[in-house]
Amino acid sequence: MLAGCAALLNACAFYISIFATDDCSSQNPAFRCTDNGLLAMLGLPWAGLACAVSAALAVAIRWRGGWVWCGLPVGALVYVAGLAGTLGVMTS
Repeated sequence: MLAGCAALLNACAFYISIFATDDCSSQNPAFRCTDNGLLAMLGLPWAGLACAVSAALAVAIRWRGGWVWCGLPVGALVYVAGLAGTLGVMTS
């Protein structure tokens, strides 16, 4: 359920990031207008989701022997970091 909600949020971030390149031109050489910026903007939310799931499961297995809910705060922080990185690229 939570991973599905995160995937929906990533789809919304993907939709918004498409419009972040509207003002790209030779007069506006922003990072988001480059190939690397575009790849970062589109890939960071999905990489953040994958890392968040991995981190939550790793913490749960290490600390509580498989109780997944104790790893949820770590996973949420990792996921928010991926979205924050995407926002940073969008506004660069």
